[in-house]
Amino acid sequence: CQQPLERGGERGERRWGFDGARGVCVPFLREGQAGNANSFPDVVECSRSCLPNGATLFPERDLACKLPADSGPCEESTYRIHFNASNGLCESFPYSGCGGNGNSFPSTQACQRLCGARAITRQTS
Repeated sequence: CQQPLERGGERGERRWGFDGARGVCVPFLREGQAGNANSFPDVVECSRSCLPNGATLFPERDLACKLPADSGPCEESTYRIHFNASNGLCESFPYSGCGGNGNSFPSTQACQRLCGARAITRQTS
């Protein structure tokens, strides 16, 4: 967490790192060079590892959890999980492999931890 943000690793992969100057976890896209240990698969893991008492990325977490699902601009075809503020559920959505916003999680559990969702996940079509 004390290391600088380095965008190393598989090019285009979305990761989270701790920005020591701002004191928060921030998303970044890997650019293909060597990286360091300040790289986490999601905001929850970054927060647990780097913030006091595992605080979350967004003190105003409702901001992230109210963002719409954002598939991003790339071509990969995969799914991630977002919090649907309209119905209070964590739902899957098609994800392009890069870009997006803070309301994008690798698992239902990560979505539930940040957004406090009910334990129901629904696949969107």
